[in-house]
Amino acid sequence: HLERLVGKSAHSESTSGCDDVYDAIGFRIGDESSAVTPLQMAQQWALDNDPHVSEMSAFTESRTAQVDEAYEFIFTNIAMLCEAKGAVERQYLVMPHFLSAAATSFEKFSKEVGTMISHLPDLKDKVEIVTFHPEHVDSMKRSPVPLFVLQWKKN
Repeated sequence: HLERLVGKSAHSESTSGCDDVYDAIGFRIGDESSAVTPLQMAQQWALDNDPHVSEMSAFTESRTAQVDEAYEFIFTNIAMLCEAKGAVERQYLVMPHFLSAAATSFEKFSKEVGTMISHLPDLKDKVEIVTFHPEHVDSMKRSPVPLFVLQWKKN
């Protein structure tokens, strides 16, 4: 069983055979999983790739996979942006479980949110939406997880 798990024989030349086992397990499992969370991946990606990220940016993660929950998550964050009164200029909504394999659907969802915002007099000229997705057509907008960004416009 050990040979199937780590791809090595249970026999070891090392005096502490455990080191070899742990190294092999770490090597095999390390390639398939990560201790880095989707939120951390999004933060690092934004720092490395989005010229608009700043100290006035905030990140929030959602585990939602359902459309209704996603709308609620988006508009709750918009309400919080309104209350923040300029303390946050760019809100990154990390959505690793929502349309994670459908960039065009994620884009369509963002356009629907934009349409809703355009009908709200207090918001229509204040919030801009930007999306990033692992499968985005534009390589500059490919992020490791789906990101829905709310940019608060200054008037």
